[in-house]
Amino acid sequence: MWEQKCEELSNQFEQVVNGLFSPEIYNYLIARRDELYSKQSDRAAFAELQEVNQLLDSSRIHLDTLSEYRFVLQLTHLSSEEINELLSIENARLNMAEQFDAVVHGYVFDMNRGTNQNSLFQEAADFDLPEEWSEERKQQIQSAIQKASEMYRIDVVEQSGEVAKAKRQSNHTKLTYG
Repeated sequence: MWEQKCEELSNQFEQVVNGLFSPEIYNYLIARRDELYSKQSDRAAFAELQEVNQLLDSSRIHLDTLSEYRFVLQLTHLSSEEINELLSIENARLNMAEQFDAVVHGYVFDMNRGTNQNSLFQEAADFDLPEEWSEERKQQIQSAIQKASEMYRIDVVEQSGEVAKAKRQSNHTKLTYG
């Protein structure tokens, strides 16, 4: 069963890599999605939002478990140390989201084409905060979830003495794949 899941994930990874958006298109879709979220009560905006989300989903791999997430990260040819760091950071975020009773979906792995034609990905814990929560509560919880990963980074530096891990500037990571 695990072998079958690995084959599925490998195929999905290949499909995403082969259909990557240019940075301009990807950034436009993200900006358009963000703009449409505020207008989703309008039928036309809601329909367009669904179309934009469907396009963005073509550059995303949804992962249910940490093992699946590790497998996909291994396809990127990152070092074991980099993979373990990414797993720990996103797992810390997901654990914190669970503690706040967020609706947890697993992990997502978004990919797009970089400006110099390399592949970039952004990994994330995948969860939703209930709509009935106030915006203030959602912001507080989002902040706490983000701090969970920042606290992990500090722990990594203290334990390993490697300052480079703490200075990671972005969640975007360059791929050496294909």
